[in-house]
Amino acid sequence: MADLTASIDAHCAAFLRPNGPGLALAMLQDGAVTYRKAFGLANLEHQIPIGFDSVFECASVSKQVTGLAVHLLAQDGKLTLSDPIRQHLPELPDICTPITIAQCLHHTCGLRDWTEAMGFAGLRLQDVVQTEHVYRWLLRQSGVNHAPGAEHFYCNTGYLVLAKIVERISGESFAAFCHTRIFAPLGMSNTHFREDLQAVIPHRVDSYYRRDDGTFLSVINAEAAPGATSLQSTLDDLCKLVRNYDSAALGGAELIADMHRHGRLGSGEEIPYGSGIELTRHRGEDIAWHTGGWACFATLTLRMPAKGIGLVLLSNSSEMQLSEFWPPIVDILLGGADPAAQTAPEPRPLDVPLSDLAGTYYTFGGAVIEMTLKGDALHSGPLNGEGSALIPLGGLRLCPKVQPETVIEFTRNAKGAITGYSPRSKGVTEPFRQRLHQQEITAPLSDYTGTYYSHELEIGVRIEIQDGTLTASTINHGDEPYTPLAPDLFMEQDDCVMREMIRFLRNTQGRVTGLEWSSIDARAQFFTRIT
Repeated sequence: MADLTASIDAHCAAFLRPNGPGLALAMLQDGAVTYRKAFGLANLEHQIPIGFDSVFECASVSKQVTGLAVHLLAQDGKLTLSDPIRQHLPELPDICTPITIAQCLHHTCGLRDWTEAMGFAGLRLQDVVQTEHVYRWLLRQSGVNHAPGAEHFYCNTGYLVLAKIVERISGESFAAFCHTRIFAPLGMSNTHFREDLQAVIPHRVDSYYRRDDGTFLSVINAEAAPGATSLQSTLDDLCKLVRNYDSAALGGAELIADMHRHGRLGSGEEIPYGSGIELTRHRGEDIAWHTGGWACFATLTLRMPAKGIGLVLLSNSSEMQLSEFWPPIVDILLGGADPAAQTAPEPRPLDVPLSDLAGTYYTFGGAVIEMTLKGDALHSGPLNGEGSALIPLGGLRLCPKVQPETVIEFTRNAKGAITGYSPRSKGVTEPFRQRLHQQEITAPLSDYTGTYYSHELEIGVRIEIQDGTLTASTINHGDEPYTPLAPDLFMEQDDCVMREMIRFLRNTQGRVTGLEWSSIDARAQFFTRIT
């Protein structure tokens, strides 16, 4: 045990800075806490150390509590997971085929994500965001990202809707319901959902961003949107929540099993998500887990049921990279590195030359990928970026050398030309990425300049030309440059894979009359041209 503790301490030390923010970490074995330590500072100004009673923002770890609340009401007979959400919230816009409670739980509802959409509308990290602001935006929506059940795409909006349904059925606030039905019975006395941004929270932790020069900036967390986020909790309290998944003391075994049941797309395809819980595999074992990240807080709950392992992490530092932190911890608990770690597969001949696959591929308001032939290997990455090598798997299938579990499969039309590809990761097929055919862009930038207004976002955007580049500006965001991708289609100037896009719309006379702004999580927000 001493060696195990020393190994975990050493691993944690790599994520810490002297006199900086830190983390609280606990490990459970068969329900018993076997490791419990806190490192670093909860408040740098006053040099307050992180303790076991320190209260952290838990961000999206909140979703499993929301899922539990929904299942408790289902157990009470007050709802079913197949209920359309408008059955309980009839004021929601009727904009698509009925969205069910289950689809909100499983991130297949298709609703636009409010964090992305309101960000484009001018929302900044430091701005106040509360449930009423998000709900007002939702009530004005006239479209969705995709048909309900068609895709598995992470959606905070769906979980805010679930919290509203809990309130409507129970007749009390979501925070009050969760206190009475979940936190009090589990003895989580230092846990609550944040509804009032001015409320005093004893032992509340602040979060920090580390700059390149090594100094830290305090980060403002002005969000109170229970359901998708805003859970405030401690290390010890989250251990009680994790322990309940094994004991089923609250809810019973059937309810806990229902929470851990995989969702499905309308096609019947199983997805790696239950009710606020990721359901994947690590080292050949099932794991049930979820992360949270907001305002430089990072949170993790993880269970490996077959091994009796539980893990809880809370951090207040921008330097915490959860994907790098937890796998080595699990390796330590399992006695060392995975002897059967996945290795790169052997290359197999493709049906076409690699040169046929080179080109640019994109989804509207999403990924812009450049496939580049370098020597005898195809590389995939952002435009003008380095990219990573792909390994041919035969047919029209390849996988990234650094992430062989993701499979990329290209498609051809009747004439044999490559039309695009679909990535498949964690058992889920991601949206199709179409091939961009080089077209001459002849329209002058002056066609697009003017002011546009969105009823959905209640915001105007000004399109201008600066130094020969098209720019978009809103009330809180300065001039953001956009570069042409195709006729009437522009993408933000960035080096990343995921990019915001603007598609300009023309009438039958060829005049630009509107635009659609899209990101991967909030697609086709419509703006009408007013000048």
